[in-house]
Amino acid sequence: MRQLSLRIGASDSYIQKLLTDQSSPSLQRIDAISDFFGLDTWTLLCDYADSAEESLEILQLINQLPRSIRPHVLEYMKFLLKQNEDIQEKLTGENIVRKKKR
Repeated sequence: MRQLSLRIGASDSYIQKLLTDQSSPSLQRIDAISDFFGLDTWTLLCDYADSAEESLEILQLINQLPRSIRPHVLEYMKFLLKQNEDIQEKLTGENIVRKKKR
């Protein structure tokens, strides 16, 4: 962690905040972090390289929205993620119950 903080010109506590989702890096720092790990910046921004095209399209669409409604879009996306988590939990619970009945 120390090498990374030195390389990108940040403190160790800043790196710790990044790792615990307490802070978000600037694009300049994202570039530096991706260089440190030998990754494409886009790969670092996306969880999976194979979803990069779809993720880029989503970002481009969001970027076309007026800034004033972007927070609402973000909240809606969080809502959708929560709904998906709830469905997955329910399905997992149902599968466990089915296995116990067998």
